[in-house]
Amino acid sequence: MVNFMMKTQNENRLGYKKTKVGWIPEEWEDSRLNEICTMKSGDTITSKLIHDEGTYRCFGGNGLRGFTETFTHDGNFVLIGRQGALCGNVRFVSGKFHASEHAIVATTFEKTNASWLAETLRFKNLNRFSESSAQPGLSVSKVLRMRVSVPLFPEQKAIAGVLECWDRGIRNLELKIENKRRTKKGLMQRLLSGKLRFPGFSDDWKTVKLGEVFCFVKSHAFSRECLTTPEEKNSNIYNIHYGDIHATYDGCGVDLRKETRVPILKTGIELPKKTEFLQDGDLVMADASEDYAGVGACIELYGIENRKVTGGLHTFVLRDFAKETSNGFCGYMFKEYFFAKELKRISTGVSVYSISKTNLVKVKLSLPPLEEQQAIAKVLSAADGEIEVLERKLATWKDQKKFLLNNLVTGSIRLPEFRTTN
Repeated sequence: MVNFMMKTQNENRLGYKKTKVGWIPEEWEDSRLNEICTMKSGDTITSKLIHDEGTYRCFGGNGLRGFTETFTHDGNFVLIGRQGALCGNVRFVSGKFHASEHAIVATTFEKTNASWLAETLRFKNLNRFSESSAQPGLSVSKVLRMRVSVPLFPEQKAIAGVLECWDRGIRNLELKIENKRRTKKGLMQRLLSGKLRFPGFSDDWKTVKLGEVFCFVKSHAFSRECLTTPEEKNSNIYNIHYGDIHATYDGCGVDLRKETRVPILKTGIELPKKTEFLQDGDLVMADASEDYAGVGACIELYGIENRKVTGGLHTFVLRDFAKETSNGFCGYMFKEYFFAKELKRISTGVSVYSISKTNLVKVKLSLPPLEEQQAIAKVLSAADGEIEVLERKLATWKDQKKFLLNNLVTGSIRLPEFRTTN
């Protein structure tokens, strides 16, 4: 793939030459990796010597493990994950640090910039050199035989500097998102517990059992084999699968007008004639999870309009028959506040945790008046909106970084000071 990209973008361009690694700028070199760096595993360290705080960072195969009082390296290096599903991940590390035996340390030769090498290795996707086994591991010998296109040192340094600008922007956005989420979580906990109330709201909250407000709408246990993507348009019946509640939908609600990842039933899959389809404000809750944190994961549906939607495999569908809750409020109450406190308490199981309708209807809810619910949902929704804007910006920055990475390290794009005048 790499050679194909370089060939199609650079073939027969003025100022480029054909090499074993593809078409590259004339002043660049085609080298094996072992000609520009060495690679060696870090030193063994026990978990007892790694702490949450300490003098020196300790890196393992998947990144920062913690801190230690000893260091193995001092300077600029490239760390590569050696084992596990993430083997081949690459990071540039500077300063004093301890590299464990699960990390491969690449030490660059004199005319090789370590930060540039890290970016080049990310582009090369080292995970493809992992050996198949129960515990995937990186074949260092294969990696060292890999060919790379090598600019002169000043251009290496300049390429690394440009890409680092994008990395700084990405890190800043990630930090802003993390802070926004932390602020929203604190606000949500105070609002949904009644510890913080908006001016003008002083009425007592109502304590009810869940079964006094919500009834169950029948869901349908269709496996993944019965579902397909909306793009195929095999039918017009959407299905909320429990796996998507755990892994796909990011927020407290799913807006069918915007969400494009909700699967639909394949043609030929039939529903009972008296199927009751879901409505705006219905809650779809996963009744099982392989990890404790996912017990009772829940989303609120809206934007259904004329669409036909059903609950899917391993889900409960809850509908407010008593009209005691406001649309937009329940998603926050159930997914991000209520389930964390109450649903775990009623879960059962060992390797798979589950909840039952019998126990669920007995759980107590503390409900503000409808107008206060609407005010709470509006504020939390606005906080989510701010986070979504930052996440879209982050995705754009990552796309731009990927574009620059793919083109700068192949020479398809040259920085102005290194362009030839031919």
